[in-house]
Amino acid sequence: MDKQKVEDVGGEGISNKQYLDRIHKICTATMLMLLVMTLLPAIYMAVVHDGFPGWNVIGGIFVALLGQEGYSWILEPTEMFVLIGVVGTYISYTAGNVGTMRFPAILAGRNAVNAKNGTLKSEAAGVFALVASVLMNLIILGIIILFGEWLLTVLPQQIVSAFDYGVPAVYGVMLATVIGVFKK
Repeated sequence: MDKQKVEDVGGEGISNKQYLDRIHKICTATMLMLLVMTLLPAIYMAVVHDGFPGWNVIGGIFVALLGQEGYSWILEPTEMFVLIGVVGTYISYTAGNVGTMRFPAILAGRNAVNAKNGTLKSEAAGVFALVASVLMNLIILGIIILFGEWLLTVLPQQIVSAFDYGVPAVYGVMLATVIGVFKK
């Protein structure tokens, strides 16, 4: 894969190492910016409203999170990295819902173009599908935030009660996608 060239905007090919160096630089800066933005509300509450809960509370919350999610902080990225690639890893973990939304979208995008893992075609197809899933998620979430309560009042009761089947349907789709990929 090191001998492959990536087309630059100017039409010149760049090496895979140069491409990855650029990706890591841009994505690391973006992730650090998002980390700071995530901490801003807590810093605001602590400084402006004297709402600092104390290090014991913060430590207790961290230990609880570590016990609940610690394995996934290491296992998930290493398990999925081969299939979602460098860019896919950064975007997926920034947007969230890696296993339930991003991973199936990436697999579907790669299947649509018959791309083999580890190729630039596979990485590009996965990133396009991933970005599409993030955009669709934002659009649908925006519509639900703006009009969700009103929608529930105008929808027939049969449709509203069908929402109870949403979670099983999502898991069924995920299972079918993964089985379809590994069956090939």
